Amino acid sequence: MHTILVVAHLFAVACIFAAVGVEAGLLRALSGASTRDEANVALAGSHVSRVIGPVGLLGALASGIALAAQIGEAATSWVAPSAVMLVVVMVVGAAVTGRKMFRVERALKEANVDLAIVRD
Repeated sequence: MHTILVVAHLFAVACIFAAVGVEAGLLRALSGASTRDEANVALAGSHVSRVIGPVGLLGALASGIALAAQIGEAATSWVAPSAVMLVVVMVVGAAVTGRKMFRVERALKEANVDLAIVRD
């Protein structure tokens, strides 16, 4: 069981890094977009990070708690603060970044403006 939890934990962390990589690529493509169509293409992959990011965060939280429970209380003083911080990251990510991305996507659907003019 321990090996399965370790593999699940590593998979969850890989999902987190993948989501960060996808977001970084999207932001780079979005910042280089000069037309609405280019911006829409840049945002086309955003649904990927919206799936793998939460899966990774929740998976890391669940598997980490299960692994910590197996280790025992003496070696896990870091578990509670890191679990709290992981939840904080999830809430802030959803509240701040999620809302801003929703606004950007909505504005792109409604806008008929050349983005190069807006950005400069």
